Amino acid sequence: MRDTTKEFGYRLRLAVESHPDSPEMVQGRQKWLKNRLLEEARVDVSSNTINKWYRGLARPRYGKLHAIAELLQVDESWLALGRRPLDNQTDLPADAGSASGPVLLLAGMIELLGGKVTFPKPGEGRPHIYANLGDSHGGIVICNSMGRDDETSFIVAEPVGDNRIIGLIEVDEAATGTASYSLFDLTDLPRQRFGGFSAVGFKRMADGHIQIIGHDEPVPPVRKLNSLLSN
Repeated sequence: MRDTTKEFGYRLRLAVESHPDSPEMVQGRQKWLKNRLLEEARVDVSSNTINKWYRGLARPRYGKLHAIAELLQVDESWLALGRRPLDNQTDLPADAGSASGPVLLLAGMIELLGGKVTFPKPGEGRPHIYANLGDSHGGIVICNSMGRDDETSFIVAEPVGDNRIIGLIEVDEAATGTASYSLFDLTDLPRQRFGGFSAVGFKRMADGHIQIIGHDEPVPPVRKLNSLLSN
């Protein structure tokens, strides 16, 4: 399959989002990338150029691409062409073909941080992925938010067992026409049961947190993925 400039923009956004020092709020990430490139790699790039890279309208040349990959701590061939570095061909996730977009997104984030992801075989069901990151490991069930209104829900397929439950919310960046995702740990939050499913109703807050409907305490986004997994 031919890789496109638009897909490069997606990988760049994913790499920035996955970096432990990137801003929590989507709006500050392009400026953060521009400043870090200048400070750490002495690569001076205009805000307009960063914006084009981010939106998938242009690609950096080799020298800048190398600096970006080094800064974001990702494999250069993956960033440039979408090729994941493998120790050998048996590392290919053969059962990833049926995984949904949110599942593949979180799997990509974990791999960008140096972790290993295994997909269950067809018919095994949950969890969606098994993850090893540093000294932490465990199963993860992944769910997407339903709807784009201020009040919406996460739908969780039950039972989840001892697996962690991670919810993804898509965040639109109107100024650039791009989209990003925030992650939330739903494992210990109260859920309403509906037969083989449960739901977590929430409100989106301006600071990037969510507030569970009926509860006063906001839930912050996940910043360190390895903190979610058991040792």
